[in-house]
Amino acid sequence: MGTLTRLTNQFRAILLERGTTIAQGRRKLEQAVEALLADPDFMAGSRIACGDVGGMA
Repeated sequence: MGTLTRLTNQFRAILLERGTTIAQGRRKLEQAVEALLADPDFMAGSRIACGDVGGMA
């Protein structure tokens, strides 16, 4: 199993723990992530932060 496949499956597992099921296939995952990030209700109250982590001190 390739590295990309392992990472994709791990990401799907994390989303599944949060109650989000995503179909198999890289393109389906990409589409679902785009939709989830565009949904303000998905990110509300989330411990997952999107932003610049490089500036953290």
